[in-house]
Formats: sequence, C-alpha cells, structure tokens
Amino acid sequence: MSEHFYKTIKIENFRGIKSLEINDLARVNLFVGRNNCGKTSVLEAAFLLTGISNPDLMIRIGNWRGVALNDSSDIQNYFYARNHEQGMKFLGLQGKGQRVLDVSTVSGNLYSGNDINTGDTKSGYSPETRFENFETGEALIGFKYEFSIADAASSENKIHQASICRTQGDQPNFTQTSAEGYKEKTEGRFLWPNGYNHDFIDKMLTEKRKDTLLNSLQLIAPEIQDIKSGAGGIVSVDTGLDSFIPVNLLGDGAVRILNILSSIDGTRNGILTIDEVENGLHISAIRLMWEMVLNHSATCETQVFATTHSADVISVLAQVLSSRIESNCEKNEAACFVLEKSDTDEVRAFKYSHEELLKSENSGIDIR
Repeated sequence: MSEHFYKTIKIENFRGIKSLEINDLARVNLFVGRNNCGKTSVLEAAFLLTGISNPDLMIRIGNWRGVALNDSSDIQNYFYARNHEQGMKFLGLQGKGQRVLDVSTVSGNLYSGNDINTGDTKSGYSPETRFENFETGEALIGFKYEFSIADAASSENKIHQASICRTQGDQPNFTQTSAEGYKEKTEGRFLWPNGYNHDFIDKMLTEKRKDTLLNSLQLIAPEIQDIKSGAGGIVSVDTGLDSFIPVNLLGDGAVRILNILSSIDGTRNGILTIDEVENGLHISAIRLMWEMVLNHSATCETQVFATTHSADVISVLAQVLSSRIESNCEKNEAACFVLEKSDTDEVRAFKYSHEELLKSENSGIDIR
C-alpha cells in the first residue's frame, strides 16, 4: 500500500468512543454496525488526523452534524461522556511514520458587558446559559491542538501547536492560530453529502479524463453520450436530445456516482471519507459503485473510509472482492470492519475478509 495510507488508527475520548483501535486497514475500508456504535466518528477521526494542523476541522464536523459551536456545552459534546478534562487523542500509523493529535479545550471570558451580575451581556446571551462559571464569566471557548508527525526515516518528533477560539459577539466567530513552520502534505476530504464538486469534474475534463466519467455514468444512464462543465458549477450531459441537460435531472444515482468518482480523483494521494456510501443508489448500481471505487482509488492512490447500514452493500462488496481476487487483483485492497459497543461502552473493531463476508452471507448471518 501507499506510504501515506493509514495502517492503524487509535481513538480516545472522542464523541461516543471511549477508546478504539482499528488495525490492518486496507486501501478501501467499510465500517458497519448498529446505530451509535461510532461509525461516523471513525470517519471524522481519520479526517482530523489527515488535517492534523487545522483546528477549523473541528468546527466543520460539528456543522456537518448540524451542531454549531455556540457555547461551552457544544464544545463538551465532542468529548466522550462530555468529559473535556481528559482531552481527546488520535493516533494514525502510516507506512511513512505516525501522526499523533492531542486535543484539549481553551477557557476564556466571552462576557462583553460591564456588569455580569445584571445578566446583561450585550450579546444576546444570559450568563446562566452562556457561562460555565457565573462568577468569573469563564467558558470553554475553543480547542487547543498539540500534534506531532514522526517520519519513519528519521527520529524527529517535533510537537506543534495550533488553536481555534470563539471571539466575543452575537455570532459564533472563531479565530485560528496555525502551527508555525508546518505544511500538510497529505490531503483529506469528507465527501460532499449532496451534489458534487464542480472543480474536481472540471479538472478531470481539462486533464483528458472524460472517458473515465462517461464510462461510469453510462452504466447508470446508458443514454449519456457526452459530458461538459458549464457556468455556475453546473455539469451537463448529452442524452441525445436537442441540447445538453443538467446531470441532476437524471436522478440521485447519476449524481452520487459522479460525486464519488470525482471526489476520489480530486483526493489523489490522500484520504477520502464517505458516510453512508449507498445514499441515492438503487441496489442495481451497488456493484458498479464498488467496482468504480476499487478501480479508481487504486489509480489515484486514494485511501477510502466509508460507512453503510445496508446488508446489500456488504454482500455485493464480498462478491466483487472474490471475483477480483480470482482475476489476480490486490488481495488486501478492501476490508470490512464491524464496530461493536459493549454494555460497558467499550468499542471494538472486528475485521472481515472477503472469504468471511461470503461465508456469513451464505450462512444467512447478518454481520451488522
């Protein structure tokens, strides 16, 4: 596997995960399990590790869940059991070394008035709901990053710092302090939940990879003859009518395939995370989707982390992997991990090979 791919990820005190270690990761990794077992949190952890110097990613993953950082309570919700005093820790082992990220909280005074005892903060909040400590006005206002990246070729393990903190005012504005002297070399991306990234498609067209786009789309909509990128971020296709039409008119399946394919292409030599990979796809398109993900992630050297709730997605992946191994494709190109949370809130990851996936399917065992 590529040296920037994760082989192991460890997570501590993040979201609903007290601790979790996932070993023997592949190029394409599918996570399954019951609700609230930590599947999406694993994707977020991989995303945070890849953008290890960027505390703004904490804000983004909160926004994607529909939870803006308005007060101390929102910040506490990032930590297991809301215990922010322990901090979070993420570790990623790669072929080229390891990444370690420690996240703690920052406290400060957001009071913008003159008399805290009157309850007039002049910012639309009352002290009872705004502050952890009524007497001092101290609140959790942000995150502090301490991270290190150890190269396998050297013993250097310099610790860098960065932070993102809430500023005073009516709106939840944040100020970010970046790590000096550090520039990220590996790109990480969370797949857009809806639509597609126009820039990725435009780049594929410019760099003469139109056939890659057309071949995948034609398996969903055989009538497509051509594709082009236009003004306003609209991608249009030729279906034999008197003019091009927006690809969105062909339905969610075509848009989803376009989104996944172009995002893999736009995250070359990086890490792509896809929550609920089957969204928008009919069961008849699942095999196409997996073939496309496996083939294009290999071409682009992109490591993929995905989740699903669908038994069909798991079953088809097992079938596709078996047929590909028979055709002498890479044996460890994909893996399925079942996350299980115990009664004591411990989360464990169990890896299933393609043989084990097929055996479970043939035995009528639902590994979810």
